[in-house]
Amino acid sequence: MNLHAGAQLVARKELLVLRSAVLRAGLQQEGEVIGQKLRFVDRSVAYLRSGTGRIVIVGGAVLVLLVGPRRLLRIAPRMLIAWPAVRPLVWRYARGALLSEPPAIG
Repeated sequence: MNLHAGAQLVARKELLVLRSAVLRAGLQQEGEVIGQKLRFVDRSVAYLRSGTGRIVIVGGAVLVLLVGPRRLLRIAPRMLIAWPAVRPLVWRYARGALLSEPPAIG
């Protein structure tokens, strides 16, 4: 192998190492974005599995059954506006339900 071919191989290796570093940095950035999205999903699942989350799910299901899905979609924007006022009440009710003793059987 002559000197010129060896220099080309060294230059090519340096280029590939540089390209690998750039690609690795890009993957790290994408991984951070995906990690943030997954943290949101994890927090949402944890909330829905909590006592408050279960009450919200059951309450939503009852609301759909009583009102109907079409009518519910029509009034959803007004309900979203009222949610900040209702949320503390839901939390207070859930905490009371979780802290109270279960009824005695028999």
